[in-house]
Amino acid sequence: MARTKRKQPWSYSAGHYGRNRVRVFERPERGDVLLQYTERDTDGTLRPKRVTLGRCTREVARAKADEVAARFLSAPAKSEPEPVTLQALFDIYGREVSPQKGDSKRQHDERSARMFVRFFGAERDPYTLSRREWDRFIADRRRGGIAPTKSGKGKAVGDRMIGYDLAFLRAVLNWATTASDDRGGVLLDRNPLKGLTLPTENSPVRSVIAAEQYE
Repeated sequence: MARTKRKQPWSYSAGHYGRNRVRVFERPERGDVLLQYTERDTDGTLRPKRVTLGRCTREVARAKADEVAARFLSAPAKSEPEPVTLQALFDIYGREVSPQKGDSKRQHDERSARMFVRFFGAERDPYTLSRREWDRFIADRRRGGIAPTKSGKGKAVGDRMIGYDLAFLRAVLNWATTASDDRGGVLLDRNPLKGLTLPTENSPVRSVIAAEQYE
């Protein structure tokens, strides 16, 4: 015996997928028409929304769908916040954290920040830092290719000093994962250099001492 095909409720769609799609459809069991669309919440999450149009004609439902779709299309797009740069992280850290330290550590923060900005670039996206940049800094610092001097050049240094420098960079990135961005979030949602070990000089104890300077 042939199965009777169930008739689908009437529906109409306006707009384009991913931009301003709006759909209206009848609900025979309730006798009304439902308007459906996707809206971005204040936290940036896309959520489906449904609004009943009550008992209305299909012509009225179509017109309402077209109206809402047109309104979404003409609405100005919300600009995404600019990604925080490495220079910005150092500037904020220098204003809010470094002043709480002693003179020696504060001066080291300032020198190291300038050195890392010269080496990686002021506009560098912190998320693009990786093991490659970490290792490249270590190699250049060892041979004197980069230094916290005004000229940016210096003499070769040992792993203890390099570890002290990198401990500062790691501390800034760790701090940024808990520091507010003034928009309800944090400056960084992760430390891109997390898990990388500081270089050691003969004894691993020296690396631990360098790390503890910024704990």
